[in-house]
Amino acid sequence: MINADKANINSNQKVKVAIIDSGVDAISGIKVKERINLVDDKEDNLLFFEDYSGHGTSVAGIIAGSNGENNVEGINPNVELYSAKVLDDNNVAPISRVIEGIYWAIEQDVDIINLSLGTTVYSEALEKAIKDAYAENIILVASAGNTGIKIEYPAAFKEVIAVGGVNSKGEVSKSSVIGKEIELMAPGEMIKVVGPFGGLTAADGTSMAAPHVTAVAAVLLGIDKNVSNDFVRQLMNASAKELIESGTGYGIIDLKYAIDNYDALRNQYDNGNLNVKIIENNEEIHKFNEEDLVEARWWQEEHQYLVQLGYDSNNVYLEDWEINRIKYGATKIDEIFPSNYGQSDDSSFLHGYKNYVANYIYLTHAAYEIYSDGYNRYLNGTTTVAGANVAGIKDRISRFPWPSYADTNWEKSLIVFGMALHVIGDAYAHKAYGYQNGAYVNINHTDNWNTNADNTTYFAERELGARSSTIKAMKRYFDTGTVGNYKQFVHNNYSTYKLHKLYTYCNKTTESEGGSVASDATLLRNASYGD
Repeated sequence: MINADKANINSNQKVKVAIIDSGVDAISGIKVKERINLVDDKEDNLLFFEDYSGHGTSVAGIIAGSNGENNVEGINPNVELYSAKVLDDNNVAPISRVIEGIYWAIEQDVDIINLSLGTTVYSEALEKAIKDAYAENIILVASAGNTGIKIEYPAAFKEVIAVGGVNSKGEVSKSSVIGKEIELMAPGEMIKVVGPFGGLTAADGTSMAAPHVTAVAAVLLGIDKNVSNDFVRQLMNASAKELIESGTGYGIIDLKYAIDNYDALRNQYDNGNLNVKIIENNEEIHKFNEEDLVEARWWQEEHQYLVQLGYDSNNVYLEDWEINRIKYGATKIDEIFPSNYGQSDDSSFLHGYKNYVANYIYLTHAAYEIYSDGYNRYLNGTTTVAGANVAGIKDRISRFPWPSYADTNWEKSLIVFGMALHVIGDAYAHKAYGYQNGAYVNINHTDNWNTNADNTTYFAERELGARSSTIKAMKRYFDTGTVGNYKQFVHNNYSTYKLHKLYTYCNKTTESEGGSVASDATLLRNASYGD
């Protein structure tokens, strides 16, 4: 609809885009140059599950795309993303934290800031932050809002490009507010986005429309980064397709038309002429039929618990509340039972230490038994997995402070499965050995973030490996309804690092159950250190 697929893009300069939102999950396959968590200052298992709601991850995927398990083609992959997590688990934040995110973005010397968030409350401090960013030649893009009759802040500020949403037919979306402050419109209904654990889903709202404009602005700025933020803004306005509805600004963005007319409009702008819409984009709006819409409606009510859509992709689909229970277990375990390696309250077996393969597998047993047999029967059960710290894991589960929204066995089992994913993520963080100066050296926690175990860009293949293992774990557990096995650690992302005793751990656990790793022995040995 915005003609990004038809545009002759010649944008070689890296443009720095800040996403001030709910964070970006590393498991998504979306590359983030720099990130800051202003909600919680601790780092969670390689930041795989930083974004509880998936909101910021969806925004980032629209802009830059994902190379996850299910690739999503972004509008402009030639960007450097800077993520400031300001929204909490409920997707809300005090205005002060949004302001803090804006000033962090200014300090990173970004070119564009995307703000897919809003408030009806005017804030002088927020307006000052916006003005300060604009004075630094930063392009500011914000969602107009999904409800009410007024454009929300910060979109309502004159320095900000306020974005409304349209549906698949190019009509104003029911989920979009419109008004005189609207500057541009973009797709905002049933947008294919990066979903939980690197999967696919669909999302609505002006929050999804804004990153379309951000990505187009990044393409245009990438042609020549010496131009002003006002020029890029005027270029998008001048080349947009006008809508008949009032309150829709200059209309729907059109990347191809903007690029095709770039030189002519630049010349006019340099001569002081381009400050209103002086050209006409009469091209018909590309409309889409219902069958063109992505089939990824994982939030719908009829999908109780989990839904498997057969298809070739063999994806797992969960409702959003179910995903959030899994993420709760995967991330909160650091806070509830920290590692404390070697101390009296040692819970390191939940954080990738010891036999991480066996501990992961046992946790999937625990999750399955809690769901199928009940929480109390699980605690009194006798299931074991060779090499797993069964007593320690059962003790932590018995002492887990279950939140009020985990009162059913299904909800508890999802949280425990999240703990299993945490073990996977931390194994790649804490028990990896990177090849340096002719030898394999443990990648541990250091004061230097550039060489820290939690830095996903340091020996980046670790992140790819953890992502692959996590997705395999999701598919095995929810697709086939069976507990984990060593196969989740079998993949081809061990080129620059090895995992501690991977072969030994996989072999011990599998042999004890009468199985064999023979078919994967060569890969596991090559990927294993310290056997």
